[in-house]
Amino acid sequence: MTMTPKTLQDILDETRAFHQRLISHLSLCKLYCPTEREKMLLNFIVEQSNLLSSSLTGLENIQDKESFRTWLYEYSDGYTILQTQPENIAFNTMEYGEICETIRQINNQIIELYEQINQRSQSPKPELATAVLLEYMHANTRQMAEQTANVEGL
Repeated sequence: MTMTPKTLQDILDETRAFHQRLISHLSLCKLYCPTEREKMLLNFIVEQSNLLSSSLTGLENIQDKESFRTWLYEYSDGYTILQTQPENIAFNTMEYGEICETIRQINNQIIELYEQINQRSQSPKPELATAVLLEYMHANTRQMAEQTANVEGL
């Protein structure tokens, strides 16, 4: 498979678009979810994903614009989260724990993508930008895991 060179901005845009597709799909799934508990979880994930998506835009606005124009020629085929089709995940048929695990895996794959980009960066500006993004994504993922774990036993 040929690797397509992309800028950090391209990858950030793809990540944001992925989150928007995930949000749309989760919103649809919660309409068909048979249990109230899972509906509430899907709604919570939609809210958190909306917050993450808008926060990525905010982080992008405070970073040096030049760092997002950096070309990434070593974009790995091993990180396929951006090719994942969230529309193919039947969240409305999953139990609470399955939903949490699926979202955790998606978040971890996105984090792994940005960690790889950060590790391969050969310039301080994109390395700093991805480090800030990673710090925020890690914090968001931890917060979501803690909040969903607090109600998992209900």
